[in-house]
Amino acid sequence: MPGFTGVADEPAEWLVIGTLNDEPLLIRRDSGAVWYFPAETTDEWFMREMFLDVAPDLDSFLAYYVFGAGYGEVGFDDDEWRGFLDEQGLTSPGDDDEEADD
Repeated sequence: MPGFTGVADEPAEWLVIGTLNDEPLLIRRDSGAVWYFPAETTDEWFMREMFLDVAPDLDSFLAYYVFGAGYGEVGFDDDEWRGFLDEQGLTSPGDDDEEADD
């Protein structure tokens, strides 16, 4: 891991839970936050200078990015999972999100 992330300094505090387009997704064990290397450039993930938390916890990550409207941000537009989510009406923000703005 790139040195600026702090992962190499505290390896016991991190857990790799999967990949996002061949790039590692990590959980910070003490907080549960999900972290990743955003694709702001075409550089390989280990050459990027950004390492951000994408969700405050695993439940939020799964609800939004795997089973919800955020899948389009991390997945592919033409894959079977995206099609399933579309059929179930899960790829657009729900009424709960709109009510919070009222």
